[in-house]
Amino acid sequence: MRQGLPWGQTGGHADTTEAIERTLAIAVRYARHPARLATAVAANTTLTQTDATVVALTVAFGAVLGMLVQGHPHGVA
Repeated sequence: MRQGLPWGQTGGHADTTEAIERTLAIAVRYARHPARLATAVAANTTLTQTDATVVALTVAFGAVLGMLVQGHPHGVA
């Protein structure tokens, strides 16, 4: 806010779990639509984290959660 940056430029290279915590509901919401899940989780993650590994791992976590919500044991298809 103080820097006046648009949302697309607010992320940093923090290696934290805040994006995973924040995107749990998104993963549940799109559990039956994996492509939409991945897009929505990635977009939300980049609001605060721009490190490609953190973004990829957050999307992967969301995908596993989505599979668990669908009833797949251990998130395995």
